Amino acid sequence: MRIWKIESDVKGYNSLQLVNFEDDQERYFGKFESLTPLQQNWGEVQVYTIEEGELSDLPHFWGYSKAMVMSEKAKKVLESKLSSCVEFLPLQHKEGKYYVLHVLSILQAVDYESALLRKLPSGLVVGFEKYAFKPEVIDGYNIFKVFLNERVYGTETFVSDEIKEIVEENNLKGFKFIEV
Repeated sequence: MRIWKIESDVKGYNSLQLVNFEDDQERYFGKFESLTPLQQNWGEVQVYTIEEGELSDLPHFWGYSKAMVMSEKAKKVLESKLSSCVEFLPLQHKEGKYYVLHVLSILQAVDYESALLRKLPSGLVVGFEKYAFKPEVIDGYNIFKVFLNERVYGTETFVSDEIKEIVEENNLKGFKFIEV
């Protein structure tokens, strides 16, 4: 099974920002690297288009760089495959519905003997040069994040081949997949 890092393609596509950046950033997005569901305490979070471009089904979100935002269309296409592992938290936009994804499947999936780690001169591990995953841990997950130094490494989100294929088959726009 191949695994893909998923990102927003920013070239030529629209991107979004929080209307009430300071308040909403602290109130909602400060808790995003938690395993605790956020749906129950989620409020009305408003966003606007900060960069114009072709409408993206996965627009870049400047409000919190570690969070992915999906269009209503992308949610409908992917929800059945992702709903057991993510919360779709609504965002209010004057031109349509968007959802920020709170990924709840955070796994101890890195095979540290095969992965290449990015380290500071002090030896502190700060990221990955090359990923390697434990197949028995990621089996059955269509989307996940990983731990690094016992903390959620929220910078990157990973998806299965199945998700990539569904995105491509449904012509969803603005998705970028990088094989890891």
